[in-house]
Amino acid sequence: MMDMYEAEKRLQELFRQPLEDYQKRRIIFWYDKSQTFSDELGEYQLEDVLVLRCDEQHYFEMKYLVEYMHAEQNVLLYFEGERPENERNPLLDMYLYSQEFKMDPMENLKDELGITIETSDVFFRSYALFFNNKQRRKQFATVLAEKQGITEHDLELAVLCVLTKTKELHAFGVFRSLFTEYGIGQDNLWQQVIKFGRPDAFWHLAKLSFGYSQEERTVDTLVQAVFQTKLHAEFEGKVPANWEKQLLSQANNCVVFLNRWMNLRDEQASYNQLSDAVFEDLQIIKWMKNKPAKWLAQSDTFQAFDRQLVEGIALQLAEGAILFDEFEHIVLNRRSSYWFAAFADEYEALLAAIRLLKQVHLVEKEGFPYQKEAFWKKYEEHYYLLDSYYRQFYVAYDKGTGLFDAFASLRMTVENYYKNGFLAKLAETWMTFFKDATAFSVENTMKQERFYKDWISSYAAKENRIFVIISDALRYEVAVELGQQLEASTHYNVNLHALQGVVPSYTELGMASLLPHHQLSLSPNGDVLADGMGTKGLNQRNAVLQAKLDVDKAKAVDAKEVLNSSRSELREIFTGNGSVFYIYHNTIDAIGDHAASESHVFEAVELAQQELMRLIDKLFNGVSAVRFIVTADHGFLYTRDALHTLDKVTAERTDVIASNRRFFTNREADSQNQALLDFRVDVMAEEEVYVHIPKGASRLAIQGGGSNFVHGGILPQEVMIPVLDITTERGKEMHKSVDVQLISNTDRITNIVTYLDFLQVQAVSTERRARKLKMYFSDGMENLISNEVTLLADSPNEQASDRMVREKFVLMSQAYALLSEYYFVMIDLETGEEINRKKFVIDLPDAGLF
Repeated sequence: MMDMYEAEKRLQELFRQPLEDYQKRRIIFWYDKSQTFSDELGEYQLEDVLVLRCDEQHYFEMKYLVEYMHAEQNVLLYFEGERPENERNPLLDMYLYSQEFKMDPMENLKDELGITIETSDVFFRSYALFFNNKQRRKQFATVLAEKQGITEHDLELAVLCVLTKTKELHAFGVFRSLFTEYGIGQDNLWQQVIKFGRPDAFWHLAKLSFGYSQEERTVDTLVQAVFQTKLHAEFEGKVPANWEKQLLSQANNCVVFLNRWMNLRDEQASYNQLSDAVFEDLQIIKWMKNKPAKWLAQSDTFQAFDRQLVEGIALQLAEGAILFDEFEHIVLNRRSSYWFAAFADEYEALLAAIRLLKQVHLVEKEGFPYQKEAFWKKYEEHYYLLDSYYRQFYVAYDKGTGLFDAFASLRMTVENYYKNGFLAKLAETWMTFFKDATAFSVENTMKQERFYKDWISSYAAKENRIFVIISDALRYEVAVELGQQLEASTHYNVNLHALQGVVPSYTELGMASLLPHHQLSLSPNGDVLADGMGTKGLNQRNAVLQAKLDVDKAKAVDAKEVLNSSRSELREIFTGNGSVFYIYHNTIDAIGDHAASESHVFEAVELAQQELMRLIDKLFNGVSAVRFIVTADHGFLYTRDALHTLDKVTAERTDVIASNRRFFTNREADSQNQALLDFRVDVMAEEEVYVHIPKGASRLAIQGGGSNFVHGGILPQEVMIPVLDITTERGKEMHKSVDVQLISNTDRITNIVTYLDFLQVQAVSTERRARKLKMYFSDGMENLISNEVTLLADSPNEQASDRMVREKFVLMSQAYALLSEYYFVMIDLETGEEINRKKFVIDLPDAGLF
């Protein structure tokens, strides 16, 4: 029953509605059969409305009052009884040009929704208990509010939507709500369907939607059958034989239904719970046991598939499998799968391991260059990647792969391949180039000791501002990655160069060589001097800069001070204080150079890259910096496992000037040790200073810990010094994303399961960014009629054939009309932009109904 306010409000709304052209006023008849509103009527506030209570004895009086006495006024005629038949109604002529007001909830609901189907009265009577509730009636009307041409099927579906708390008129929503309760072991909504709805209507919907028609019908068996049918489709029928009776005829709808659910961000938690429950109930673990990775990769229905997949690939790699291309393909494709985020660290570790092992095999097959300069160039362009893959493996491994025993075995394989298969052999070959050399030099390379002359002096001369960021132990491969990150931004253009670093490659000499100077030398206590001035620490380096360039033209600053400064403080530091700024950053070396923390050096690399990005952004935005140089004093070597005795060299060291685990310097030209290389420190031409370095990647045997992270030697990892030459450009356009084209030469679908081919037109590079797309089929009303496919176009391969992919689309089982409009749609997930919409004809006469 509606309350007084509702009836009064509805009457007020009716009387306020604009009149038609032929109307001068509004007359409303109200027949209150149950006399429910009789007592309330006198309290209604109906402005400019004559309210008349009518009965059979006063019909003609009422007619006289309405048509003669109040001919211009709005009138409400209230009758305590039902409307008489037309032939017995004295006021029929007046009724026919008036309106009837109804407070019967069902009648009002039918009027509100425009329900005109003949069987609606039977429907409403059959659901009397459901509609005997104001809230359910309101929800029912809300669900149907946007529906045009309501059918009896819509009415049945709307009831199920209300009882299952589904907000949209869609069968998928009803199933999703009931299936969600299965996932948490409840059936409250199903009990609502039993109590207030008609279970037969639900089972009819299940038959239409999925082809479910089992004799003993339960929500549990329906849920399981939908999953079983999806798996049957994904694994091309290779499922347990005892599932045969549970498989549903509308297989495509099972696939599309679960696929859509997985793509609903707000519903992913419910899908996770459901899939875990079904996995246990169907005992999938027994079926998937010992299945190979390539087989498991056909589906992402259950989390356990990815768990076994990553563990299986890790174990096979650890045991020596060389299916690198197959494994890489699986891992790359998995990035757009549902469970990837849950295993992102494992997949990243696998990808790095696969690429590292593959490259080690390739290096072993091809061998190293026999010429020193060619070797240097090969490291600059390619071999550095193996150091990157090794680092990337450990970054991912340390985050979360400890749950898998197989990754512990894989780690040992990665360690062995990198250390013995790559690093030891690289070092052995590299050392042969210097066995008879008296000084370390790679011809036709830019030198670190000329850094200021070659890169900075021209800016100082013109008094143009330049910001030189020196990051301690920023290894070449780390700088490559940093450059890629900067280049991908909207502000920076980056060019990367490689310098030959000074030897020994340690902090004090490396930092001194980057300062303006004519000659480097040693103080009596062994400190490195630049033209006689100390270079140790920020204050001494600042003094060197200001002595060479004048006090008001140069300044040395600690990166921490910049990172912690406000914009006004930044301006105070850099405004009016010169044109050359040296900014010293120390994160990698600060963590790697201590025994207690050296195992975290790869984490430090990640942190350093983030800090350098922030530092450059802050200077760009805070003081309008437009030119940066990022470089390093030296690189580093790092391996994770503890070193063995064979990895260490025992050497007699006398009159040592400087030393660490990779070198020592003194005034003796010959160390008399076959395990060492002896060079003159040629950047100190005026002094007799010699450096003695263990051959290969060996360390000097010194008491104490901290021998995994080292530098000081001559390996490319230690002495290839990066220079990132960075210019800024306000308003620079983001690099364009790669283009993706549908290359299948068809616009007609003749199979409910369809494969389409796509081409990533350009390779990912510094000029073209990767792109992530969502693709699907829809009808002319923008309703999805297929699964959604995510395509990640991020291939850097130059060969176009390597950038072609084939994707599977499953259409819903429903009636398709040849003349109706259907579209294939491609959406850029980053921008939301629709990048392609192609019209298709769907010629599937036997697709079925949904």
